[in-house]
Amino acid sequence: LLTGIGVKPELIEIYADVAFINTPASGERAKEILAEHGVSPEKECIGVNVNSYIDLWLRRSESLDRERFTAEMAGALDRSIEELKAPVVFLITQVMDIKIADEIRGRMKHGEASPVISNRRYSNREVMAVMGRTSLFIGMRLHSLILASAMDAPVLGLAYAPKVRHFMRMLGAEDLIFELDRITAESLSGAITDAWGRRNEIREQIRPSLEESKNKAREAFTVFKKRFL
Repeated sequence: LLTGIGVKPELIEIYADVAFINTPASGERAKEILAEHGVSPEKECIGVNVNSYIDLWLRRSESLDRERFTAEMAGALDRSIEELKAPVVFLITQVMDIKIADEIRGRMKHGEASPVISNRRYSNREVMAVMGRTSLFIGMRLHSLILASAMDAPVLGLAYAPKVRHFMRMLGAEDLIFELDRITAESLSGAITDAWGRRNEIREQIRPSLEESKNKAREAFTVFKKRFL
């Protein structure tokens, strides 16, 4: 894109998103937040991030609408709660996404026990810390996946846009991309169950790429400091 608009290639340097090295709140603070929402801090839980931009994606899909999306998500999460005996926590990084999270919760049998923890009330550092307490993180927004994986959480990417696919491939986790156009309660809950069973393996699978990205993010600060400060 840059060379296409005339930027000289020798002027282009690629680093990594600074979100990789965002500083989370303490583990104790994460436990406090979970407890505030009725989730045992000692119990393994599933983190979920959904995106209000789903409507933009749905306009390109003939097989899915918002009502079906929220219904299938709700069904998949209910199945996962019952099968895995793990609570679900919605972790929202943009306040505009609270509405669709609430729509899904409203269609769940276990919605009352599936709290929304968002940046309306908590800082990005606090939300990130809670992500680090999840044993599996299912994310739509790219930055939710970056923050969760940076906290060593195993991730399953819900591919509403190409950047989610690219990120998961960068992690070496193409097998953990879930395409939304094939969503059913059964297919998504199956993907969640599979990822849950491999959660420790997934952590090991993505760590090398994560460390590389964290190093590239740190390098960007070093380069900027040398050149401009």
